[in-house]
Amino acid sequence: MSSTSRYGVGTMLSSRDRRRVAQAIREAEARTQGDIVTVIARRSDDYAHVPLLWAALASLTVPGFAVLLVPGLPLGWAYVAQVGVFAALALLFRSPSVRPRLVPLTVRQQRAARHARELFFANDLHLAEGRAGVLIFVSAAERYVEILADSGIDAKVPQATWTQAVADFVAGMHRDDPAAGLVSVIGTVGDVLAEHFPAEGRDPNERPDRLIVL
Repeated sequence: MSSTSRYGVGTMLSSRDRRRVAQAIREAEARTQGDIVTVIARRSDDYAHVPLLWAALASLTVPGFAVLLVPGLPLGWAYVAQVGVFAALALLFRSPSVRPRLVPLTVRQQRAARHARELFFANDLHLAEGRAGVLIFVSAAERYVEILADSGIDAKVPQATWTQAVADFVAGMHRDDPAAGLVSVIGTVGDVLAEHFPAEGRDPNERPDRLIVL
């Protein structure tokens, strides 16, 4: 089961914030046999093809406009203008801050969702004891957050719990305090896991108790 949201701020965490989040992870995991992995990715795809695609589409219109605006313009000059526009836009659109904005929202969300699932399996959360692994995933460029829970905890927790946890994160982003939002989400996940999969004196510690930043 998962809960997702698109938030409005792409703020990354400071070193102090990362320590704060890491402490919350340690405290949450100390209370449960389950595993919590928290990941912040700067982006879920490099969208390498996007600058060339948009630059090519824009440059295809240049000769027509050039001939209309400057009657009698030699075709050679129109071609030069076309190449110049392509080169300038391809360079401009290569900016990491610009590229994601050229991609439709649905595509960005699909990329982020796929990335979350890849990370879930890459961190072996599907092998966590009791199938009680949970991934908290944030992708900054896509402005996307998702909680993925494995089947062991999924069967015991209503969707509304994860939806509220995501809403708490979004509230933290709106206050320009993403660390507070993450700490809140981690606390909720820790409470849920501790209720259904308490530590009972055991600390498998199968995953690193730290924030993963990609």
